[in-house]
Amino acid sequence: ATKKRFSEDVDVRVAIDRNTGDFESFRRWKVVADETVENPAQQVAFSEAQKQYPDIQLEDYIEEPLEPIDFGRIGAQAAKQVILQRIRDAER
Repeated sequence: ATKKRFSEDVDVRVAIDRNTGDFESFRRWKVVADETVENPAQQVAFSEAQKQYPDIQLEDYIEEPLEPIDFGRIGAQAAKQVILQRIRDAER
């Protein structure tokens, strides 16, 4: 549901607290060599990343917290299906 907020193909990471069920969403950009940026929606040039994060390394990720969204019934069902499928895949 979070990815649908963006018109671009962005990289989103969701952290779920297994005890409380709370979650946080983050938009991510992978740090790549300056000349290899192919998708600005998912990648950032190393020289640009170093301006804001001097200790950043190639292949690291820059994360920006996203505002929480209200999933609604359909979004909650879709999330449940994705989680259950990943559990089944991991059990194999």
